[in-house]
Amino acid sequence: MAVRRHYNPNLATPETLEAMRFWVQNEIQAIGNGMQAGFEGLASESLAFFTAAGYGGIKQTSAVGISDIDAAFQTLPADADTLIKARGVTTDLANDALIFNVPGVWQVTLSTTLEFVDINAGRTFDARLFNDTLGSPALSTTLFVGRNQAGVNFSSSLLLDVPVSVVGDSLVVQIGNASTDFTGVTMHDYRFDTVHVSELESFET
Repeated sequence: MAVRRHYNPNLATPETLEAMRFWVQNEIQAIGNGMQAGFEGLASESLAFFTAAGYGGIKQTSAVGISDIDAAFQTLPADADTLIKARGVTTDLANDALIFNVPGVWQVTLSTTLEFVDINAGRTFDARLFNDTLGSPALSTTLFVGRNQAGVNFSSSLLLDVPVSVVGDSLVVQIGNASTDFTGVTMHDYRFDTVHVSELESFET
């Protein structure tokens, strides 16, 4: 075990001043090493408790014909990942779904352009985020299309609470529950993206 020396500056000589300089340097180095070890330990513990920049998404890269929008709900298709690599969320293109791997609050962004045969009447349909694992809707909104309109642009950003109980579940985007059928439907530029906005994994007790 190293013995720390204490110097009285009032008794300083050239020799003791040089020794004091080395002592100060060693003390500063020891403090720096201790701080570095502390920061590295804190970073490791933080990554185990916090979600570091969770993100991911899926998209449809080209126009595709989909079923008529009627009373039944249908899942919107996707053919590519939005990003090269997702974090905290798994993309499941086989099922057109996102799987959230970390609990907390996520911001979900949905956007698409739908083209269809126009009619001389206003009509509505619903867009919803659906938990395909549980078979229950997570979020829903109603869209209005005016008379003689042959298409609609839809974009929405919503906050989604992902509790521990639904981590690992598949979530998809669905449309349906139309007041009047929409026929000849083509989907353009669909995206289903998400970003983790709550630093803490969960505040649940």
